[in-house]
Amino acid sequence: MAYVSKDQLERARQIPVIDYILRYESGNIKQIGGEYRLHDHTSLSIGEKGWFWHSRGIGAKSALDFLIEVRGYGLVNAV
Repeated sequence: MAYVSKDQLERARQIPVIDYILRYESGNIKQIGGEYRLHDHTSLSIGEKGWFWHSRGIGAKSALDFLIEVRGYGLVNAV
């Protein structure tokens, strides 16, 4: 069984989604003003304060939440 320590989880929660997007998905984004939109999720906006998926009415601040909620990763894989 896969395991994530409390320390790993805390560190993952601290990573801002904007940092993750610019580093790992830069080919999938389009900048509109001060925010970014994903080519594959056009109703999802990403900015310095976090992300919001307008068509689903959900959002958060961290890359961890983005990977779980938007990309469908399990917790261990997202960390």
